[in-house]
Amino acid sequence: MTLNSKGKLDPESEASLERALEGKPPEVKARVRNIALKRGIHVKDPLWEIIIALDLLAVLIEDSPERWEATFAEFQSELDAWATSNLNLLRALAEQTHNLAVLSQSSEQFSGTLDELTAAYNALVDPLQNATESLEEMLSGWEKVKRESLPQIDQLRDSVDKQRQQILGLTKAVQELQRSMGRPAFLRGTSWKGAVVAVAAVYAIAFSGVSLVTLGLYLRDRPLLIETHQEIQRLLGE
Repeated sequence: MTLNSKGKLDPESEASLERALEGKPPEVKARVRNIALKRGIHVKDPLWEIIIALDLLAVLIEDSPERWEATFAEFQSELDAWATSNLNLLRALAEQTHNLAVLSQSSEQFSGTLDELTAAYNALVDPLQNATESLEEMLSGWEKVKRESLPQIDQLRDSVDKQRQQILGLTKAVQELQRSMGRPAFLRGTSWKGAVVAVAAVYAIAFSGVSLVTLGLYLRDRPLLIETHQEIQRLLGE
């Protein structure tokens, strides 16, 4: 190392030192320069750069405790914040995991219930469809019976009206005969009350004939009506 008359580094050594300490604060450069002057090593010495680096490291180590303490305090603060954040995140994840487990269990229960409802629905589809078809058939048969019965009912009504008119005519004829010829032979010796009873008996016999005809027509279609009624009761019971 070459020193000038003022105890400073020569330009070549100063330039080499500036290159080695480029970007460092002036106080660091001054302290390293003083260490280099004390060592008396020349810039062309192969160990020049190593010595400068070691001197710089020594300066940094001397200044490091305060900086390290601040750095460690800052790092500790960041570490605490990171730990708190991670702890909150872990709690949130644990709660979310619990909620997902509950949701999964509820989903399984809902799926099981849905399967049961689907099975019950499928079990009811065929009977309901069969019942609907049977009911439609019975209604169709009932309509057919009603359509076929209406003419017969009208015919019976006309027959009853005719027989009633005939009975009324017969009653009037008997009354006229009684007035014109006296009592008939089979009514002789009886009171007028007996005559009325006799006429009523004739009317009852005629009406009984009409009733028998009506009952016969009704009984002819009764099996179909009974079968239809029983089938409707069975469907309502199911």
